[in-house]
Amino acid sequence: MKIGIIGGGPAGISAAISIANGGVKPTLLERTGSVLNKFVLSGGGRCNISNIDLSADYYNGDSKNFIRNVLKAFSYDDMLGLLKKINSRYIIEKDGRIYTGDAKDTAYKLLNYAATLGVDIVYKAFIERIEKRGNGFILHYKGRQDSFDRIIIATGGKSYPETGSDGFGYVMAESLGHSIVHPLPALTPLYLSSNPFGDLMGITVNVEISVVNEGKGFMSRKLGSLLFTHNGITGPVVMDISGDFVRLSREHGTSVLVNFIPTYKKDELEEMLKSEANRSGRKRLLNFLKGFLPDRLAIRIVELSKIDLARALCELSKEERKRLMETLYSCELKVRGSPGFKVAHITSGGIPLNEVKANTMESKIVKNLFLAGEILNADGREGGYNLHWAFATGAIAGRGILKQN
Repeated sequence: MKIGIIGGGPAGISAAISIANGGVKPTLLERTGSVLNKFVLSGGGRCNISNIDLSADYYNGDSKNFIRNVLKAFSYDDMLGLLKKINSRYIIEKDGRIYTGDAKDTAYKLLNYAATLGVDIVYKAFIERIEKRGNGFILHYKGRQDSFDRIIIATGGKSYPETGSDGFGYVMAESLGHSIVHPLPALTPLYLSSNPFGDLMGITVNVEISVVNEGKGFMSRKLGSLLFTHNGITGPVVMDISGDFVRLSREHGTSVLVNFIPTYKKDELEEMLKSEANRSGRKRLLNFLKGFLPDRLAIRIVELSKIDLARALCELSKEERKRLMETLYSCELKVRGSPGFKVAHITSGGIPLNEVKANTMESKIVKNLFLAGEILNADGREGGYNLHWAFATGAIAGRGILKQN
């Protein structure tokens, strides 16, 4: 049986290793001059490869049950087992994230392990066309035509196109009869059209951030660290919620609200403010807020609330307190978009999960075609979830092919 794997990212490499471990030597076709190009950038180079807290709730996609089955079939224990096979060290941090510590070293070990198993890698193999021929396929690349009995498309999405993932996998899948959920950038910073925090770049604050849809109310809400930039906002909580915003804003009026003091309820902070006013009435509001927020952010909050910076607590009017609470707990940010796929860590959208068999990753539409990784309509939050998805679906696709052998 001749097996072709299109794409040398984590899903493709995982599939190749899975198949080769079963005694079959697949051919992996990579369009660039190297494999795992995007992988080496993961976790800031530290390689956040998985997470011990795997749950379908941490993924967006059209079938939570499908995602749940994938995570059950390839757990974090399976990931740790793979790391042990390639002799890679790893650490599990307090928040559950699993790091190998060095993405380039891990990539080298994965590639070396695949080579040891006999995986044949063809570099600079740009697939010009894929044809279904009987029960197999014909791939056109490098001026040649090769026939394969089974094909795995693991080409990634559209994020970081300079690494080789420009969305061509969607074109191939569509040409074979699959539909595509419109791909959108996810895990990305957000740009603000009117940025009152532009001069606060570099300041980090823990917030609760919400995506609000006109007519439907709160659609998504997350807690975490936000970082101000010169043209918008970023940080873990922004990256996590960005996909929700980008998806919803395509069809509906959507806004982003920030709660700058999520550790206290609004009425609790109001009581604290009143108590402090009774105890130390001449204390400035600004000094009170500095007990909860970075100094420069506290100043900006007071300014956005249209309150004099020198205002004492005992001088605050009822209307001023109301404006202050609105700014602190539901500050609306005017988002104009994201930097797009060039900066996005992941793609949201792709091949609908209901067109794929969860237990094998085989297409329900095209016999002997398998699909794995970011090309599928499932994207996770930050924390190792997307790399785990790539390795998991790749391994399951490999197992699925071996079952047919």
